[in-house]
Amino acid sequence: MLAYNNRGRVYAYKKDYDRAITDYNRAIELDPKYVLAYNNRGRAYADKRDYDRAIADYDKAIELDPIHQRVQQSRHGL
Repeated sequence: MLAYNNRGRVYAYKKDYDRAITDYNRAIELDPKYVLAYNNRGRAYADKRDYDRAIADYDKAIELDPIHQRVQQSRHGL
């Protein structure tokens, strides 16, 4: 799951958000409680201006780990 998340981050850095989201989806399939994959997928959705999906992913990440600093920063950055 870590490899999918990390590769997704590289795709997102290259602004290939669809491929990034595909990798984040796979990471989440492998571990449905993987907070950073939800956070990163939310960022990719936000970059695509799909704000409803971004908020849903940020909310899920907060639900899984309400005190995770990166998650809190991302949610408030919208």
